[in-house]
Amino acid sequence: MIHARTGFAGVRHAGLVAFGVVGAVLWWQPSRAEAFVSSADRTEVARSMHALSKRMDRPRDAAIERGAPVESRPDSVLDLVGRVVYPDGSPASGATVVAGRGRPVMAGVDGAFKASLLEMPDDGMIEVRAFGRVDGERFRARIDFSLGASPAWTIDRLDVPPIVLESVNTCTGIYGWQQGIGDPGMGESGYRSIFGMAVFDDGNGPALYAGGLFASAGGVAASNIARWDGEQWSPLGSGVNGSVSCLAVFDDGSGPALYVGGNFTMAGGVPANRIARWDGSVWSSVGVGMDQGSVWTLAVLDDGLSSALFAGGTFTTIGGTSVNHLARWNGVAWSSVGGGVDGFVSELIVHNDGSGTSLFAGGRFLNAGGVAANRVARWNGSSWSPLGAGMNDWVETFAIWDDGSGSALYAGGLFTTAGGSTANRVARWDGSSWSAVGSGMNDAVYALTSF
Repeated sequence: MIHARTGFAGVRHAGLVAFGVVGAVLWWQPSRAEAFVSSADRTEVARSMHALSKRMDRPRDAAIERGAPVESRPDSVLDLVGRVVYPDGSPASGATVVAGRGRPVMAGVDGAFKASLLEMPDDGMIEVRAFGRVDGERFRARIDFSLGASPAWTIDRLDVPPIVLESVNTCTGIYGWQQGIGDPGMGESGYRSIFGMAVFDDGNGPALYAGGLFASAGGVAASNIARWDGEQWSPLGSGVNGSVSCLAVFDDGSGPALYVGGNFTMAGGVPANRIARWDGSVWSSVGVGMDQGSVWTLAVLDDGLSSALFAGGTFTTIGGTSVNHLARWNGVAWSSVGGGVDGFVSELIVHNDGSGTSLFAGGRFLNAGGVAANRVARWNGSSWSPLGAGMNDWVETFAIWDDGSGSALYAGGLFTTAGGSTANRVARWDGSSWSAVGSGMNDAVYALTSF
């Protein structure tokens, strides 16, 4: 049975289940991180960050829109200023706030904080985490947002929306695990998340693999990825040194292996840039990996040349060669997928919509291989094509489902139109046109599945 948990809204449409925002308490970002912010604040983050990235060339003082000027410090790239509050809206006095890999700071009596970002990520993704405690009850929250890859920094302060903490005791959803499955957390003060899962048989029988941002699984040390055999958790060697966003099983000719994508540079002590291979006993790199950014999604497709692994995300180059957010691994080398796309790729899926089995990509792009394709496109192995007029806003997730009229591709995201017609955050592609799925949702959809 699939149901909604605290922090998630689950809506079943005749067998299609969509997960998104409930009371706008939980926001699942494309980077696969959560943000407990209000609906209005979620929109402010997504929209204002995009707008801000466009005005980075303004003079420094002009970019500081609110508040007193902030002192300039040589060890700070950017100061993030805001407030932390508890679910009832009261100030989270004394809450701990961390920006990226910066130093922890404590919120004041009014919940106000100023956290310093000490280094700018290549992909422009910024993370802010907050933790609090009241009478033994623990609270936490996280927001992730993007200013675009390698922005030209000309400001030293950015005001962020209020961060609304969520109770650890009631925040099940992405964090929670059924009793008996264990708790892949980082301990009393840590932050934990699961961003992707897959089933893989490493020779000892099928098992569930979970990847995300954690340091232990069921009390066993496991760095950001762990294996569940039905009875206990176990690590995959020494794991990886950064977050895991996606997992996929692929046979490169030497046997099936588990491929893991995310934002890391080491796997099992071996250099592995944003993607790595686990054969059941040891980690290995996948070519040179990505030069920057993160891998958000993986899919396997036989495109007529061979079976290949496709990776999408925020990266733009591999080994100095331009691939533009999407790349193909044939077991030996990486290559571009028809020139790639001009924006982040959030999701990949393989589907036959009547024109042959193809790779479908969704995200924040407007062009694919030089062809106009509004946030969704099809790759048939040799060329890109749009899916009608596409969407008017980001596509975040896909699912395949047959509602009785034939298998179709369903898309979820932030859009309100698909193919030029109203479709509130979820839409159906039948191979020739888009259609709405009922009246849709009143806020963003970040996960879909058939059940």
